[in-house]
Amino acid sequence: MKFRTTALTLMMLFLVTSTYAEIKKEENSFGLRKKSQAGLRLGVWANSGTLPPASAASSIDSTVGFKSDLKSGSFYFEGFYAYNFYSALVSEISFGITNRGDVTVFDGINTDVGVLNIYPILIHLKLYPLISTHSRFQPYAGIGAGAYYAHRTVQFVVGGVYSYYEFEGESETDFSYAIQGGFDWLLSSKFALELNAKYMPIKFGDPLLTVTDYSATSITVGIKYLTGGN
Repeated sequence: MKFRTTALTLMMLFLVTSTYAEIKKEENSFGLRKKSQAGLRLGVWANSGTLPPASAASSIDSTVGFKSDLKSGSFYFEGFYAYNFYSALVSEISFGITNRGDVTVFDGINTDVGVLNIYPILIHLKLYPLISTHSRFQPYAGIGAGAYYAHRTVQFVVGGVYSYYEFEGESETDFSYAIQGGFDWLLSSKFALELNAKYMPIKFGDPLLTVTDYSATSITVGIKYLTGGN
């Protein structure tokens, strides 16, 4: 009888200890501390710069000019990877794309039909003030810099003369900063949802469709996969 009681006590002690260890293990794995992040963001690109005119023509030759259909807002897509390299500091690299709208350029002979895309390529330093906790709610703020590349892509040409250069379109690049903020909501130790807002001041050195200021704010929701940790 005494042997059975002792064996039962030891078994219960083992189960309690094992359960407690698993709980602690799960607690330690939950959160963002020492974890890398990889994910996607989808949302809205809200223009805060200057919109190109609906049409413009050369003062010398009215058969040379363009027509544009760029709106105040457009769809924005972004992929990113982030690495927690020190305590509450996380480094992030991102690559985004937005189609700002249709552009038609005519030069008196050919008519180029295409779209204007903008590609932000950015590196951020983000601060997570609650990263040392196991809270599901993880707010952050970040500042970064990088390149903003805008390219007028020619999809097809209507006219009698075709040459390689007409399919290259035109492009501009600006190196500038960016500011972002938002929060993560942890679904598990491996996945999290995100709400992100990012301000991007974009001012090209030369006019693109007669405009240099293409600044914008993006508001996106995302999902991220978490790896590493304790």
